[in-house]
Amino acid sequence: TLLELGESKEAVKRFDEALKLDGADTCRVLSWRSRSYYASGDTKKGSRDLDEMIHKCPGPAGTAEALLARGEAAVEKGDCE
Repeated sequence: TLLELGESKEAVKRFDEALKLDGADTCRVLSWRSRSYYASGDTKKGSRDLDEMIHKCPGPAGTAEALLARGEAAVEKGDCE
């Protein structure tokens, strides 16, 4: 994938396009776009996508995934001991 290849900014663009498609899996796209933002160093937008996920994707899958991704990002950034 683009993200695995280190092309996080291009991945963000593709996920932006995917969100505009009819029938897009919004929760999954937001999840991957947030990871792409974090990978590109834009933690503010990555966090914004996770907040949006919590609101748009209720239930254990969306909320749990968003909270896990936020925790993983904090660990990678070194915000956790």
